[in-house]
Formats: sequence, C-alpha cells, structure tokens
Amino acid sequence: MRRAQLRLRQVATIVAVALFVAVATVTGLPRPHATELVARAATQQGPIHRLPPSGRRWY
Repeated sequence: MRRAQLRLRQVATIVAVALFVAVATVTGLPRPHATELVARAATQQGPIHRLPPSGRRWY
C-alpha cells in the first residue's frame, strides 16, 4: 500500500512539473503584434495599383 501511495505521489509530482513547464513555455512565446499581422496580410495580397494623381487611367 505504501508503495502504491509513493508511486501515486511521484506520478502526481511529475505531471505537475510537466504542466508547469508547458504553461511556462506557452506563455513565454513571443506573440506577433496586431500591426505585424496586418502588414503580413497586406503583403500576401496582390500589389496595390495606385491611380495617377488625376484619378484616370490612360491605358
């Protein structure tokens, strides 16, 4: 019985440490800023075709 309790404590300790390390790893990851996400989405789209200052295309 004492052996089973010791095993159970060891398993619980290992699980707790693994959970702590996993949470620390996930929260430590750098998150991209919102402007970086917008810039990345804009670069993935096609090029922006700007009109000449007169506003008309002559071609």
